[in-house]
Amino acid sequence: MDEYMSYRIDQAHAYLERIRKLGEDCAALQAEADDARERASGLKGIDYSKDKVSVSPNDDAMVNAIERIHATIRDYVVKLSELLDERKAASDALNLMDDYTEAKALRLRYICNWKWERICTEMNYTWDGMMTLRRRALNSYWDVMPLSERDPMQPAI
Repeated sequence: MDEYMSYRIDQAHAYLERIRKLGEDCAALQAEADDARERASGLKGIDYSKDKVSVSPNDDAMVNAIERIHATIRDYVVKLSELLDERKAASDALNLMDDYTEAKALRLRYICNWKWERICTEMNYTWDGMMTLRRRALNSYWDVMPLSERDPMQPAI
């Protein structure tokens, strides 16, 4: 039974961790888009206000910057759409859990991306108590997680 419980915990953890990492990927793409936009704001196009017309050092700099911004934003939107769909499915499953405390701990970690230390403080748990709750919560979550996210069990030999 212990091996089966570990299997369930590993499956639930892998699913929720994938969603948490997807959130981190979205945040990184958003930061990359913001950075590209910030760098592009320093570029100058053609300045017709002076007697002598000037352009940026590289004629294609503005065009390249805009293309880079568009590509980054496109990647971000695709990843964000995937994240929203995945978070909805994970949240719907969390809402089906019987134990509110277990669901809250998992939501704070995997949906809100809090560190376990912060969750311990927020929920008034010791580290050992939180890790016990975490194992119990992941085991319970396996019952409600999307079936498509479970790896098929291998038959016993």
